[in-house]
Amino acid sequence: MIRGKNIWIIGASEGMGRALAQKLAPSNRLALSARNKKRLDELAKSFETRLDVEVLPLDVQKAAEVTKAAEHLAKSWDQIDLVIYLAGIYDPAPLENIDVKTFEQTLDINTTGAFRVLKALQKPLFKQGFGQVAVVASVAGYHGLPKGGAYGVSKAALIHLTEILNTEWGAKGLQVQVINPGFVRTRLTDKNTFDMPFLLEPTEAADHIIKGLESGSFEVHFPKQFTFMLKSLGLLPYWLFNKVMAKVNEKGKI
Repeated sequence: MIRGKNIWIIGASEGMGRALAQKLAPSNRLALSARNKKRLDELAKSFETRLDVEVLPLDVQKAAEVTKAAEHLAKSWDQIDLVIYLAGIYDPAPLENIDVKTFEQTLDINTTGAFRVLKALQKPLFKQGFGQVAVVASVAGYHGLPKGGAYGVSKAALIHLTEILNTEWGAKGLQVQVINPGFVRTRLTDKNTFDMPFLLEPTEAADHIIKGLESGSFEVHFPKQFTFMLKSLGLLPYWLFNKVMAKVNEKGKI
């Protein structure tokens, strides 16, 4: 179990982020961030005992807020051990139904937001020469899936970003991980009108994430029954992959 760490969770107000905070709070020092201060305050107050938890609301689309929060933690903490980025939005729709503004906002929060946080932390992390960064992407980033829309594009970019960071930051003593969950029951996946195989509860997903963080593996993906099936699609030649995706689009399920 992760213990005695200084951990910053961005996207802690709902879903997996909230479940992670609840599991990590008893044995770690936490900073909880999201746009919704009320939800963060409720979460912090829900812990049974007085714990070392700080509410640090911010909007990942606003660079000044991100920088201010990162600088605050760098000064108030003796070290930053672990940063987990879970902030994200999701609009399940075909690309033809997504307007440019929604597309841009999805990439700005899901991908550029993560980069803003990491850039704000770059100086203190490089200075201390150690630390762990975990970015939550999605299996939706593996392939161009029907109705993946802007979300799938943003998560594919996020996976690519962590691959680059793993090489560049790894050489500086930092550990970078990408977390690719399957379907998890949240207010975002509640929007889905299609079947979601191997659907997990947020607490189950949090258990998978914590186990993955402890493992040190670059990629943490779950549930394995689902993720390995999706990974195998990448072995197909495009002519066959496209036929499979056409069937998926027609049936409306994977």
